[in-house]
Amino acid sequence: MYGVIVLVVLGVGVWLYLRSLGPKAPAGLNAVKKVEKVKQADVRVLYGTQTGTAQGFAKTLVREAHRLKVTAAASDLEDYHTHMLATEKVAVFVVATYGEGEPPDTMKSFHDWLMKEATSDDVGSLKYAVFGLGDRQYKHFCQMGVDIDEKLEELGAERIVGLGSGDAGQNLEEEFDQWRNDLWPCVGGALG
Repeated sequence: MYGVIVLVVLGVGVWLYLRSLGPKAPAGLNAVKKVEKVKQADVRVLYGTQTGTAQGFAKTLVREAHRLKVTAAASDLEDYHTHMLATEKVAVFVVATYGEGEPPDTMKSFHDWLMKEATSDDVGSLKYAVFGLGDRQYKHFCQMGVDIDEKLEELGAERIVGLGSGDAGQNLEEEFDQWRNDLWPCVGGALG
């Protein structure tokens, strides 16, 4: 009798716990869908942000890609699996520089991996573009953009458009607009 009561109490406890997870419960299914999107995207827009500006720019690029009938998806570098980089057709990086030339919190792990551990095998035949966000008041203006651009080239990836940089203290949006106008013809050429 007590065994049945214990099992019922445990069952109800487990049920309540799983129910309390709410939207987190189907995360496995969402993760599968995200991986499918990664495999289907012609353009992967990877962003590293401290205040959300780089993320907003990344979403703008994805919307533009869709208007141009190019499959694209955005990923926060904090959640991006580095082993996927070599499988990307085109990767567009939109990255902020924080403080005195440091990576934002959301891309610190990716930056450390790229600078210290990545090899040419990790980038494969990647074609890429980089837009850096920063502030010219700081000595290391757009350093994260510079770091990623130079390291990818060093590892053998192919730059499809010149490094873009935007100054938060001036005309950041205008500089981004100019760079992205140059980006799309180059993406078209890279995708064939």
